Amino acid sequence: MHKKHSGANAIANHALFDQSRTFSSRKFFRCIIIAISSFGGNSDIFQACLEKKHTRKMECEKMNEDELFDFAREWLRSWTGNDPDRLISYYSEDAFYSDPEHRDGLQGREVILSYFVKLLDVYRDWVWTPIELFPIMNGFVLKWKCTIYVGTRTLHEIGVDIVILKDNKIVRNEVYFDRTRLMQAIEELKKQERIIH
Repeated sequence: MHKKHSGANAIANHALFDQSRTFSSRKFFRCIIIAISSFGGNSDIFQACLEKKHTRKMECEKMNEDELFDFAREWLRSWTGNDPDRLISYYSEDAFYSDPEHRDGLQGREVILSYFVKLLDVYRDWVWTPIELFPIMNGFVLKWKCTIYVGTRTLHEIGVDIVILKDNKIVRNEVYFDRTRLMQAIEELKKQERIIH
C-alpha cells in the first residue's frame, strides 16, 4: 500500500534532498522546484501550484489519489519487459516527454516511441516501483524507485516524475533523477568488454 500524506512527509533517499528533514506538501513542492531547476528543467508548473496554493488533496480531473496511484503503478510496470507499444499506449498523440538523456524533450507520440524502442531494448529487465504520489492540477508528482541491472551490477535509484494527464492519457512527462552511478556503471562495463575482447 502506498503512503498516505498525513502530517509531514519524508522525501529523503534522493541525493538532492536533505535526508534529515521532513516536508509538508508546500515544502515538498519547493524542493521539487529546486531539483527541477538544478537539472535544467521547467519548474513553472510547480511554481503555479505554490502561487495558487494547490495541495496534495487536489484531484486530477476525475481521478482521486487512489486511482492516480493505480494508474501510476500500471504505467510503471509497462516500463519493464521490452514492450514499447504497451508503454506508449499511455501517452497522447501530442505528448511531451523529457528525461536526463533528452533534457529539451521529445514531442509527439511517434518520436517518443522511437526513443522508447531503443531505451527498453537496452534496459529490458529494469523494475520501477512507485513510492509516493502527490496529486497536482491535472496530474501528479510521483516519487519512484528503480532497480537497474548493468552487467553484473545492480543499481537502486530514486527519482521523481511529473505527469500531466488529459482524458486519462499522459500529455506531459518529465523524468528527474541523478544518473551519476548509472553512467559510471555503464563506463565500467564498457571497459570490461574492451578488456575481454
